[in-house]
Amino acid sequence: DSWSVANGLAIWLPTWATHDWKIHSKEVWGKELWQDIWAFAQQARVTVFHIDARCGADTLEQWYNSITDGQAKISQVVVEDPHHEQQMGLAKWAHQKCSHLGEKATYRWAQDRRIVINSDIIKMVIAQCPICQHTQQRTVPHIVRGQLNRGKLPGQIWQMDYIGPLCPHMSYGPLGDAITLGRYLKKD
Repeated sequence: DSWSVANGLAIWLPTWATHDWKIHSKEVWGKELWQDIWAFAQQARVTVFHIDARCGADTLEQWYNSITDGQAKISQVVVEDPHHEQQMGLAKWAHQKCSHLGEKATYRWAQDRRIVINSDIIKMVIAQCPICQHTQQRTVPHIVRGQLNRGKLPGQIWQMDYIGPLCPHMSYGPLGDAITLGRYLKKD
């Protein structure tokens, strides 16, 4: 906006220059850039024009507007942050150390060891982890726990797909486990 540019050149830059490039005791962001603009404005004649966006296509104002639009480009500034790379490395290491158990487990593992890792970075690492991508594709079977129900039809046979210790809340010791299994498998 031309008003903002004119206001910045006429009011803000001189004010910042007199206050040693600070606003309320905080340094102006991009101080070096503003100092360069101020030095250029001191040496050259700067003219700010207002151009109406609704002007005709064949006017001089439209020509100036098209040249200005061509010179002004919006681009994304990519700042490489070495701290971000360190965080990514720490998050990968923590994720491997906690056996790929997920975001909460990785965060908790790092927290227990007083390692500060951002949860957003942990999410990025998990999203890029090939092992986690592979395991997420498989569905985990639902483990049924509790009592075995009696058959609904006479002479119904139950099939036991798992032989081993019962769940801790059902265990009565080795002899008790055998008796419990016998009761479950007993036919009436």
